[in-house]
This record gives sequence, structure tokens and C-alpha cells, in this order.
Amino acid sequence: MKLHRCGILFFAALLSALAVAQAPTLLLERRGDYLHVAAPQLHFLAGKAAETLQNGSTAAFLMTLTVLPENAGEPIFQLKEKFVFSFDLWEEKYSVVLSGAKERAASRLTAVMAEAWCLEKMSIPVRAIPGDRSFKVMIECSMEQNDDKRSGDNNSNLTLAGLIDVFSRKKSEQPPRWKAVAGPFHLADLK
Repeated sequence: MKLHRCGILFFAALLSALAVAQAPTLLLERRGDYLHVAAPQLHFLAGKAAETLQNGSTAAFLMTLTVLPENAGEPIFQLKEKFVFSFDLWEEKYSVVLSGAKERAASRLTAVMAEAWCLEKMSIPVRAIPGDRSFKVMIECSMEQNDDKRSGDNNSNLTLAGLIDVFSRKKSEQPPRWKAVAGPFHLADLK
């Protein structure tokens, strides 16, 4: 009897762990005339990105928020934004600027707060979503490479030192990318 009870407890714990692992990575909330996305499990200010920032460089992230029909098809809505980050070594906090015509900024943020701030600036107008169809939401984020690392075709490569540098250089790494998808959602179910 004791072995049977342990087996049931193990099976219940396994199901609970699976439920947590399959939890949606994107949360969608309706606030007035806009839908707002939260992605508490999407951390792009980590790894190579955090290292770049903590070494004193700035880093730009390109974020795309896309609304897709539940079944494949053309995007219903798409928003692309560029966020430029810096890191204050003294305070160990991030600053971020939303570049473009409506330039906005925030500073003295932790990594989690800075990531959430970016997503908060990317909202979906309710009027862009058809009320009679289910849809999915996808967020993509990629770190933009610095121009100085990409410019391998400048005239300095025509010198002997430049040629040695080109042939001894390691294969360039692709910039880090993140992606999360959730759905299907129905507009009537979002409150």
C-alpha cells in the first residue's frame, strides 16, 4: 500500500511539472483600446547581451510583435521597434531608449524591469484584431550587431595587415535571437 501511494504522489508531481513547463510564455491583457503583452519567461538581457552591456558598449535590440490568424496565414498586425540599451556600471542598472519618432527612455532599471518596459511600449490596437476569429501572438527579439564588427569590406583589408586579419578571423557569430508564441486567443475572452 505504501509503494502504491508513493507512485501516485510521483505521478502527480510529474503532471504538475509538465503543466508548469507547458505554461504559455506570453500573457495577453486587454487595457482599454489596446492589448498588452507580457513575457515573464523571455529574458534577452542575459548571456552575450548582458556581457556586451556590462563591458561598456551599448546594445540595440530589434523587437517584432506579430498577430497571426490561428491557422497559418498573413499577419493581421505587426509592430517593429528598436530599443537601445546601456548599462550603468556604478549603479548596476540598465537604461533603455525606444528609438524613432516617438523617442522615449527609461533608466535605473533592473534587467527584468527593462525587458518588461520594452514589451509595455509594444501594444496592439484592439481595432486591428477581428472580433470573430481566433489569433496567436508572437514576439521576436534579436540583438543588432555593431557596425564595426560587420564592416569586413572596408579598404583597410587591402593592406597586408588587413588581409592577415581577414584570413585569421573566426567565423562571425550570428546575433542572439529570442522568440515566443502564445495562443489561440479570442478577443471576446480578453478582459
